[in-house]
Amino acid sequence: MVQVRRHRVMLSAFGLLLIVMSCSGKNPGEPCTWRDSGFTAKHDCRMGSFCLRSVSCPDGKPVDYGRCVSGQCSPDRPCPPGQVCVRYSENASYCIPEPVCAEKKPSS
Repeated sequence: MVQVRRHRVMLSAFGLLLIVMSCSGKNPGEPCTWRDSGFTAKHDCRMGSFCLRSVSCPDGKPVDYGRCVSGQCSPDRPCPPGQVCVRYSENASYCIPEPVCAEKKPSS
């Protein structure tokens, strides 16, 4: 009986830790930074999000983005209105606001 109670307490503590970890960090759209590199690289976006440094826009233009993103897009999972699907790597694409990839208008 004591062992079952201890097991439940440990599971509850683990669940609480997961909730706290998923709520800490920056939200999608907020500026983000990376620490370290390679295998030990970490970013400051919340759990389930990714710090998107640079992307290739649909027209092939490279853009430095530097913001947290959440969820990937594909032909089967398009972006919501006002966002565009940009390629990060061969296997990953993310939604970012359309104006990021928009051409700059020449100044007059």
